[in-house]
Amino acid sequence: MALYRDDMANLIKRTLLDPRGAARQIIDLRLPQPVLWNALLLVIIMSVLLTYGTVILAGQEALIIQMAGSPLVFALFMAGQMVLLIFALLWTGKIIGGKGTLEAFAALIAWLQTLWLLAQIIQTVIMVFAPAASAMIGIVSVVYGLWVLIQFIAEAHEFPNWIKGVGVMAMSILGVVAGVSLLLSIIGISTIGLAGNV
Repeated sequence: MALYRDDMANLIKRTLLDPRGAARQIIDLRLPQPVLWNALLLVIIMSVLLTYGTVILAGQEALIIQMAGSPLVFALFMAGQMVLLIFALLWTGKIIGGKGTLEAFAALIAWLQTLWLLAQIIQTVIMVFAPAASAMIGIVSVVYGLWVLIQFIAEAHEFPNWIKGVGVMAMSILGVVAGVSLLLSIIGISTIGLAGNV
C-alpha cells in the first residue's frame, strides 16, 4: 500500500513537472479498455458527489438542482462529455497526422480527471478557511490542467512539439461544446455549466 502511494505521488509530481514524460509512462502501462472506462466513470462519480455535497453544505441545493438536475443526470452528462472529448481528441489529432490510440486518450483523460478531483478536494477544504485562496486554486488548476492536457495530446499523438496539441485541444473542445449544445437545444435542456465541465 505504501509503495502504491509512493508511485501515485511520483506520478503526480512528474505530471506537474514533466507532463509529456508522465503521459508516456501512463500510456506504456497499456491498461485494458474496461479498466480505463471504469476508472473514468469512478472519478466522474466522485467528482459529482463532491460537487453536490459542497453545494448542499453551502445551502445552495436548489440552485444546483435547477442548473444541473439530479446527481445521476449530471454524472451521465459529464460521462457523455468525457467520452465525446476522448474521441474528438483522437480523431482530430489523426486528421493532422497524429498516431494516438483510444486506449491512450482514455487513460490520459482518466488521469487528468483524477488530478482535477484532487484539486477540487483541496479547494473545498481551503474554502472553509480562505475562500479567496480557494478561488485562486480553482483558477490555477484549470489553467495548468489545460497546459497538461496540451502536453498529453502532443505525447499521445507523437507530435514533435506542443503547438499541434493546442490546435487539437481547441478544435476538440469547440466541437464537443457545439455538438452537445445542439443536441441539448433539440431536446430542450439548458446548456448552463456545459463548457465548465469539458
